[in-house]
Amino acid sequence: SEGDKTALAFAFFIAKMQNDDKLQEKIIIFDDPMCSLDKNRKSETINQIINFIDKTSSILVLSHDSYFLEKILNKFESAKTKVLGILHNGENGSNIIEYDLKEENKGEYFRNFYALKKFYEDNKDLGKDNRVNVARTVRVYLEGLLKRIYLEKFSEYGNGKSKWLGDFIKSIRNENLFKKEALKEIEALNDFSKEFHHDTCTGEERTDVTFAELRGFVERTLNFINILLQ
Repeated sequence: SEGDKTALAFAFFIAKMQNDDKLQEKIIIFDDPMCSLDKNRKSETINQIINFIDKTSSILVLSHDSYFLEKILNKFESAKTKVLGILHNGENGSNIIEYDLKEENKGEYFRNFYALKKFYEDNKDLGKDNRVNVARTVRVYLEGLLKRIYLEKFSEYGNGKSKWLGDFIKSIRNENLFKKEALKEIEALNDFSKEFHHDTCTGEERTDVTFAELRGFVERTLNFINILLQ
């Protein structure tokens, strides 16, 4: 298989490096070592790369798999590492920039949570576009939260057919899943956030919100989990 071929080639490369008397003077480049490997081999590949940390001048690891790279990064001392990304510059070339792997790998739910948290804690108005984006994030974050609390009912792994926050709330109301206070609060948050998701030709979608109003709803959104757990 392709995986076997890749693993064998990688093993030969590792053996050659281990028998190199001048390895301390050299730079090792691992070019997409995860290609075609199964899960067990991927873990061992990481271990083999880590073994060369103090045996060579420098190590370069190239990969499209950001999760694989983060696992390697976590094994290194931060002072000795730098993460770079190659991004298209919108013209006819690319730029090499410093890259935040942890931010890249957070996942949509956590990115939404931290976007709301940052907006609230920074307490800065960055303009209309930012306010609208944050307002839209309220709804998406709450959908993600409910999917995690009611995995069987609302998530893609469960049996439920509901996809949107309004559908979730109908099920919550019909099945008495929330206490009165929690139901009332999520209905209010839904009423606010849905105005930023209904794009129609008649202009029904809200295109602006004041900073004070938005910050109040973001605070309520972040605090909703506490109301739910009371």
